Amino acid sequence: MKSASPRWKRAICISSDNWTRSPTRSARRPWVQDRSRPAMLRRQFLYDPDPDTASADPPDDATQTTGRSGGDAFDWKSLLSDEQKADPTIANTKDLPALADQLINAQKMVGSDKVTLPGKDAKPEEWDKFYAKLGRPEKAEDYDFTETQVPEGLTVGDDDVTAFRQIAHELGLSKKQAARLYDFEIQRMGQQIDTAKTAIEQRNAEATENLKKEYGAAYDQNIALAQQLVTEYGGDDLKAFLNETGLGNDARMIRFAVKLARERAEDDLLGKAKHEMALSPQEARQRIAELQRDKDFMEQYTDSNHAGHAQAVKQMNDLYRQVAGGDKPSKREPVVARVDRG
Repeated sequence: MKSASPRWKRAICISSDNWTRSPTRSARRPWVQDRSRPAMLRRQFLYDPDPDTASADPPDDATQTTGRSGGDAFDWKSLLSDEQKADPTIANTKDLPALADQLINAQKMVGSDKVTLPGKDAKPEEWDKFYAKLGRPEKAEDYDFTETQVPEGLTVGDDDVTAFRQIAHELGLSKKQAARLYDFEIQRMGQQIDTAKTAIEQRNAEATENLKKEYGAAYDQNIALAQQLVTEYGGDDLKAFLNETGLGNDARMIRFAVKLARERAEDDLLGKAKHEMALSPQEARQRIAELQRDKDFMEQYTDSNHAGHAQAVKQMNDLYRQVAGGDKPSKREPVVARVDRG
């Protein structure tokens, strides 16, 4: 008795162009899988219990497995795990040819010198390797900043440079990155100093102009008195402090020193007598008002025959010059009335 024919295998391929006729045993295996196709395109063998029923043509559904033609398409994602299906790359891929294109493109982008970013839970050693591949030197001392030109007026201490090297190394900067950042910071600090210096010079110029208008002809005298006060009572330490902080050119400090110096001078503590001192316009006006209320002075001033007439006129004229803020007589200077008592 003839034994039952063994079960034979018939390969069902993913795409119709993947079928080819077997060179041998065509009756038993009329269709075999083309092994030159990628492994990912192969499908498991299905068994036909009766070889006599095998068709010489490939099954109809074999031509509908790419999802690009009509009919019942083969669901290639059913062969994947749930985790693989949930991946956005797989979920957004329409068919196997598109997946193959992605794989080819990804392979082209992978190079031997690729650098992988450590994960959020990476250890310090992993970050050290990552930074080293990016060009970070082995030690912070290996950073070189000698090419940076330090602007005039800016002093950079060794401690500052050391601190910058340490933070640059912690951040994983390469030598080029650290040098460029250091140069930027130094130049920025230099620009800040220049800006501050310009602002101070402008402020000092405005203060000087305002004080000259305020003191008038007494400006030079008042500044000299203030400087003398600082020298005699403060010495070199105070002068150095005023110069370093810029307070020596501050209008408020100058007014304070001038007021104190004039009070001392009026008491002859600085070698000046009150009547010898130049006055500001405001002080000159006050002095004129005082003399006009002085009956004896006004008698000398208005009586040309009085022995003190010439001195009184000179004193009043000097006061009006100082009211005008200059050496020339003021246009407001009154005409002195001369009274002849002879």
